[in-house]
Amino acid sequence: MLPNAQPRPRPAVFEKRDISRERMALRRTVYAAVDARDERSCRCCGRREKLHHHHLTFRSKGGGDETSNVLLLDVLCHALLHARQLWILGKNADKRLTFEIAEAAVIDLFGTKQVPRDVRIVAPSR
Repeated sequence: MLPNAQPRPRPAVFEKRDISRERMALRRTVYAAVDARDERSCRCCGRREKLHHHHLTFRSKGGGDETSNVLLLDVLCHALLHARQLWILGKNADKRLTFEIAEAAVIDLFGTKQVPRDVRIVAPSR
């Protein structure tokens, strides 16, 4: 430290923890509402195991923890989504959403060429 320099004040650690606790409490409340709305099943394939909460607009891109921005996806659908083999059409999770899946991923996800009514198969050109 320089001879005349003043030490910087330390951040208020306890305040930061309180904000994080509040944010986590809000997130738990929203996630519980999403679980109830989606009937604890994947919105794309209907599976009920290994579910993830997915934000339509990522928090890092300004998306919030509102039920309209969060939906349930099982681990495989979530991985396909982030691998750009599955797409969500729609911006409001509180309303009906449509999913598009790359033709190559259909059998991996559903085990057959038959897909739920809200899922459309798309050609590999995407």
